[in-house]
Amino acid sequence: LKFCVVVISQSIAMSTPQAVQAAVDEIVAPAGMFTGLFSVGWYNQKRRDTAQSTQLIDAPDTAYGLVVASTPRFFDAICDYFVEVGSKESDFVDSCVDHHLKRALEACPQGTIWQNLDRPPYLHSQTLSHVAGIDVHVEPTECFGDGEDQEAWMAELVEELKEERDETMWGGAIDKVFGLNIHPKYGGWYSIRGLLVLPADVQSPEPVAQAELKLDLLPEALRLIIREYNLRPDLSYWRDIPNQSPADKYDPEAFLYFTERRPAMRRRFLELKAAQRGR
Repeated sequence: LKFCVVVISQSIAMSTPQAVQAAVDEIVAPAGMFTGLFSVGWYNQKRRDTAQSTQLIDAPDTAYGLVVASTPRFFDAICDYFVEVGSKESDFVDSCVDHHLKRALEACPQGTIWQNLDRPPYLHSQTLSHVAGIDVHVEPTECFGDGEDQEAWMAELVEELKEERDETMWGGAIDKVFGLNIHPKYGGWYSIRGLLVLPADVQSPEPVAQAELKLDLLPEALRLIIREYNLRPDLSYWRDIPNQSPADKYDPEAFLYFTERRPAMRRRFLELKAAQRGR
């Protein structure tokens, strides 16, 4: 795995991972982004244990990194970025992510390496966000309370999956029920965007504990999320969590923009947004 290496003026000569995180958060927060701190070893060991050592980070296990995630407010940052650069870019989401990652480097020690996680070489975003304490991973088997019939529920869902999924596309996984990551506040209305790996000599004087989030969701709510994620992922019902504020979800414009796959349609959408703003 190779990263883009950016040499910058060393704004933080000697610091801790926590201090770098606080400085980066201050820079990216206005764009609707936030970070999670993790040890490279946490991620790499998870990949060794569960994925035959694939998609490892090429850095010492003792190094620390920051996973950069976006909230629903990031859509406004994309629109602002389009207004700023006009039609120069081909992919405004990736370009906007790059723009803010490079701004974040201003708060990082010299030698920090970065990657836009939507571009190759790919890392496993769900593992990254989980070890960085950004979200909680939920498996289907964890969605049942005492006395609830897990076997019958799973069997019914598997039959529905066989009817809904295209066997030529899914092959042997046509009946697999996948788990997912959930944020306690944003549900599924967030994205993992980027990675910053700090130089190995940026260390904490005290051991850094892996953050552990908890979901305050009943098993019934978790089963509904798992069901929607596997049966109708494109409709994004799985992103909703009970009692969620509308401000913590995509608004209708953001939903339609991010679910639109055609670059020309995305560009046209942003052109109309820019015109709406009088630019």
